[in-house]
Amino acid sequence: YINMPKSGCTTIKNLIVRLDTGAFIDDPLTIHGRKDLMVHWKVDPDAVAARLKTDIVFTFVRHPLKRSYSCFNEKIHFTSIYAFGKVRQYIAKRYGADFTDTPSLELHRANFKRFLRFSQETIDKTNDMRRDPHWIPQSLVLAGSDRWRRPDFIGKVERFDAGMAAVLGLAGVTCDFDTPRMNEGPPPPWRYEEILDDEIREMGAALFADDLRNFGYVL
Repeated sequence: YINMPKSGCTTIKNLIVRLDTGAFIDDPLTIHGRKDLMVHWKVDPDAVAARLKTDIVFTFVRHPLKRSYSCFNEKIHFTSIYAFGKVRQYIAKRYGADFTDTPSLELHRANFKRFLRFSQETIDKTNDMRRDPHWIPQSLVLAGSDRWRRPDFIGKVERFDAGMAAVLGLAGVTCDFDTPRMNEGPPPPWRYEEILDDEIREMGAALFADDLRNFGYVL
């Protein structure tokens, strides 16, 4: 599995572990740090390289601008142990974001635009933040994995059940249980449809041009 943050990764990893061990773990959100259950290429590249010769390689993608808005809300706007507090502070200091628990529509929209500008400048390397897979285009994430192997299957979160059934079919794996959705963040202060305006569409079209073209999404 090629990890794609904010595109069903927690659900997918927990599903893999359930198939492997016969049980879901008690706290699904801890799956990303469970080195006892999952092998990361940074930890054991030889083991990953060996499995790449035999295993089905897959990932899931998501509508890029909706994915970005989900990341902004869960990791930047809201604060939790899983949020990016330092990034939030950076966006407030460098881009003028003003975070409050109950923002107006205008403020939340403006803060999201600042996050999109931050994401673009991260990609352009005109700020000093790293290219994190949570906010860079999914096409860039996959380009980084090409040095290992291109995926056999790229599913869409919007059609998750059908996509996962296809992956399991390719792998010859039978799944006789339902997969609950995991790590669905708290509802945003304003729905995606409410914050969307022409400027956000233009920013998204520029930032995620490759994703829109490669995965067949439209704004």
